[in-house]
Amino acid sequence: MNKLIDFIIAHKHWFLWLVLQAIALLLLMNDGLYRRSVSIYATNMAVGHLNEWMTEGRSYLDLRRKNELILQEKARLEHDYIALKRAVSDAQAEGNLPDSLLYNLQGMTRREVVTARIVNLVNRTGDLYYIINRGEQDGIRADMAVMSEHGVMGTVMQASKHYAVVIPVINSKLKLSCSLKGKEYRGTLSAQGLNAPVILGGLPLHAEVEAGDTVQTSGYSYVYPEGLMVGIVEQSDTEGVEGAETAFGTYRIRLATDFERLSYVYVLLAPPMSEAQELEKTALPDE
Repeated sequence: MNKLIDFIIAHKHWFLWLVLQAIALLLLMNDGLYRRSVSIYATNMAVGHLNEWMTEGRSYLDLRRKNELILQEKARLEHDYIALKRAVSDAQAEGNLPDSLLYNLQGMTRREVVTARIVNLVNRTGDLYYIINRGEQDGIRADMAVMSEHGVMGTVMQASKHYAVVIPVINSKLKLSCSLKGKEYRGTLSAQGLNAPVILGGLPLHAEVEAGDTVQTSGYSYVYPEGLMVGIVEQSDTEGVEGAETAFGTYRIRLATDFERLSYVYVLLAPPMSEAQELEKTALPDE
């Protein structure tokens, strides 16, 4: 035992060196693990951020595609909603004729009236024309009378299979023979142009015309039967009425049809007097 102690004391510097080397190796190994862990952590962080950015990029691109699909679906649903709403409105308008119209059309049945929706309004050289969504397959022909809920609206000019063109009474090219209700006076209703007043002219000056008198169709027409509501006299004298003639009285008329709010019209299926029209064309000389 003494020899061992003497040996250690004699070589104590070597033992000290070995101990120090062991401590150094231990410190070195621990330092390497720390550096490696830091490196692994940093790498994982970088890879994680990169994956996150790539995922966000893919999500953004996919989000744009999804937004486009959503917008397309929204447009389709809006189109279907509008079509359904129109179909419901058309069905309601066709199934429920206004009482004021039925009163105007005494003697006519529901089957003799076709409800139509206005689908377009066309301005040609300052005159308006209406396009309706009913045509020949619905029994509509040229020269048929067209009514609004409250009175005369116009005349069918031309019809295709599914649509028809209507010339309204506010068109300067349409002249309508009218009379005063309860009075034996007749004149011609005409418009003076877009946004101009509608006047009833050709009445004798001695005619007792008063503001509020009812203007109706006279029956002197191949299109309109007698007694359909047209409007009321708005001005009881000819002063200040543009186009007033000296030999006849001319009066401003307020139409029963409100063209600003017009959505649906009613076509009278009573056939026009084609035979009488043809006879007039062939028998009478041209003007």
